[in-house]
Amino acid sequence: MPERQFLIIGIACASLLFFSAFIVCAPAAAASLPDQALTVASATPQARPTEDAEVTALEATVTALKAQVAQQADQDQHTWDNWLWSNGATVVSGVLSTLVVVIGALFGLWRWRVDRRDAQEKELKDKQEAQEREIKDRQEAREKMAEARFQAAVEGLGSEKEGARIGAATLLRTFLRPGYEQFYVQTFDLAAAHLRLPRSVQLPENTALPQPLTTLSQALIVVFKEAFPMTRQMLQDENSQAIDATGVQLDMAYLSEADFKGIWMPQASLKGARLSEADLREARLFEADLYEADLREADLSEADLREAKLFKTDLRVANLSEVDLRGADLREARLILADLRRADLREARLILADLRRADLREAKLFKADLREARLFGADLREANLSEVDLREARLFRANLHGADLREANLGETDLGGADLSGTNIESARFLKNTNLQGAQGLTEEQLAACKAKGALIDELVDDTTATATQLPAPTLCRGIKYSTTTLCAKKSNT
Repeated sequence: MPERQFLIIGIACASLLFFSAFIVCAPAAAASLPDQALTVASATPQARPTEDAEVTALEATVTALKAQVAQQADQDQHTWDNWLWSNGATVVSGVLSTLVVVIGALFGLWRWRVDRRDAQEKELKDKQEAQEREIKDRQEAREKMAEARFQAAVEGLGSEKEGARIGAATLLRTFLRPGYEQFYVQTFDLAAAHLRLPRSVQLPENTALPQPLTTLSQALIVVFKEAFPMTRQMLQDENSQAIDATGVQLDMAYLSEADFKGIWMPQASLKGARLSEADLREARLFEADLYEADLREADLSEADLREAKLFKTDLRVANLSEVDLRGADLREARLILADLRRADLREARLILADLRRADLREAKLFKADLREARLFGADLREANLSEVDLREARLFRANLHGADLREANLGETDLGGADLSGTNIESARFLKNTNLQGAQGLTEEQLAACKAKGALIDELVDDTTATATQLPAPTLCRGIKYSTTTLCAKKSNT
C-alpha cells in the first residue's frame, strides 16, 4: 500500500513539472512564427514569370510589409535577455507555483505519515494499557485468592483436628514458591510459632531425651527449613533478631545441609537432630539443647553456643573456628578432627570428650574441664590452658608448643611423646603421676621441677649399675590400649 501511494504522488509531481516547463517554453515558440510567415510571403511573388504594374505594386507592398516586420522584430526580439526580461515574471511565477505545489504535496505526505504513526502508537499504547489493566486485575485477583488461602492455612493450624492441622501445614509450604514473596516472612513466623508448642498434650516422663516426631511436626519442620533462607534474603538489611526462632522444638528433625546461617535460635531444642553438613555460621544458639545431635562436617564458625548443651554430640570434622563455647556442656562429645582454632572454651565441660587430632591452636581453655579427655595428636599450639583440669587426660604426641599451662591440673595426665617446647609446664598446679616420658622440648630445669612435683620422666641409665629406675609396666586404662607406657590412677591402700 505505501509503494502505490508513493507512485501516485510521484506521477502528480512529474505532471506539475511538465506543466511548468510548457509554460516556460510556449512564449519562445510563439516568437519564431513571424519569421516563418515572412519567408512564405516573400517567396510567393517570385512564382510569377512576368512583370506588370500589379506585380510591381505587389512587390512594393511586400517590401513595405517586410520593413514593418523587421522593425517590429528588432523592437521585440533583439536578444534572449529581452525575451527573458519580458517573460521572467511568468517563468518565476510558474516555477514558484510548481514548488509550492510540490512542497505542499510533500508536507501533506509527511503530515499523513505522522498522523498515521501517532494513530498506530496510540492504538499500541491503548492495547498495552489494556493488557496492563488485565494483568493488574489478574494479579489483584490472585493476591486475594492467596490471602484467602493463607488465612485458611492459619485457621487450619489452629483447628482441634489433627488432620486439619497437618493439611494446613502442608498448604503452608506452597507459599514459599516464586511469586509469593510477600508471604515468606509470615510463613516462617507461623511455622516457628507452632514449633514452639508441645508436640503432645501429655508431657514426656524424661524431658532430657529427644521427643519423637509427629506428622504435624515433620511438616512444620520442612516449612521452617525452607522458609528461613528466603526470609533472611527478604530481611537482609534487618537485625538478625528480626527472624526469631527462639525456643523452637526441633528434636529428631532431619536438617542435613540446611542453610541456617546467622539464625537467631537461642534456647532451641535440637536433641537428636541431624544437622550434618549444615551451614550454621554465625548462628545464635546460646543455651540450645543439642543432646546427641549429629553435626558432622557442619560449619559452626563464629557461632554463639554459650551455655549450650552438647552432651554426646557428634561434631566430627566440624568447623568450630572462633566459636563461642563458654560454659558449654561438651561431655563425651565427639570432636575428632574438629577445627577449633581460636575457639572460646573458657569454663566449658569436656569430660571424656574425644578430641583426637583436633585443631585447638590459640584456643581459649581457661578453667575448662577436660578430665579423661582424649587428645591424641591434638594441636594445642599457643592455646591458653591456664587453670584447666586435665586429670587423666590423654595427650599422647599432642603438640602443645607455646601453650600456657599455669595453674593447670595435670595429675595423672598422659603427655608421653608430646611437644612441650615453649610451655611453662613447671608452673602447673598439679603434676603428680603425670607421664612425661618421651616428651620433647623441656629443659633440664623444667624436667627437674616437674619431677619434684611428682611427674614421671625418663631416667638416665647408669652404665655401672645393673638396673635403672623401675617404671610402671604398660597397662590398659578404661579398656583403651596405648602404644606407649601409660598410667592408670592409683589409689592408696588404706
